[in-house]
Amino acid sequence: MVKLKKKIKKQKQKIESSHKEKSQDEISPDEIVLFGGGIKKKITKKGDGKIPPKGAKVKVHYTGTLKIDGSKFDSSRDKNQPFEFELGKGMVIKGWDEGVATMRVGERAILTCREDFAYGKNGSPPKIPKNATLIFDVELLSFEENEDKKESWKMDTKEKIASMMKKKCQGNTFYEKKKYSKSIDFYEKALDIFKESDEKSLSDEEKKRDPRHPSCLSFKFSFVQIKSETICSCG
Repeated sequence: MVKLKKKIKKQKQKIESSHKEKSQDEISPDEIVLFGGGIKKKITKKGDGKIPPKGAKVKVHYTGTLKIDGSKFDSSRDKNQPFEFELGKGMVIKGWDEGVATMRVGERAILTCREDFAYGKNGSPPKIPKNATLIFDVELLSFEENEDKKESWKMDTKEKIASMMKKKCQGNTFYEKKKYSKSIDFYEKALDIFKESDEKSLSDEEKKRDPRHPSCLSFKFSFVQIKSETICSCG
């Protein structure tokens, strides 16, 4: 009986060892699991370029499908128009912010994004249902590093207006998506750049003539803030 138990134990260890070796062989070096399975990445074409840093403006081509049935809900390739966004700024779903941040220029990969790394419990009707896992075929075409790192107190008036306009455009993007809280954040940042002392440096005529002046932004900021507060109060 003892000999039989030892024999069975030895055979079991042999089988487990065989299974372990097999599973290791089946794991592709081009497959990556991130955030406990929140994102699964499989490289289909290796890139030889650099990895974009946080804040970089990336340009990608993509095709998005639902995991549940494989139906396509969007594609930049069909539109023949690459999609651009700033990495790590919350302008896209978390699966993209984190997944694209691991890619090299020229790389193409399949990003499988769990619902909490996609559109979550609400989905994005009518094409994306709630709690949907999404699959994206993404290719990183290029990126530009964000050079807008200069402190506002080091900028001249023209540089401040340019920086302010950039943040205003980011706010507009969120405004159009009805993400009013995020749009307010960018409008506030834009207004913070152009101080009262800068406003005094412009003549009354320049203020009326220049649509980029913060006075043009203040109205929209106030409107969005009121709208956001109304939505919050209504639940």
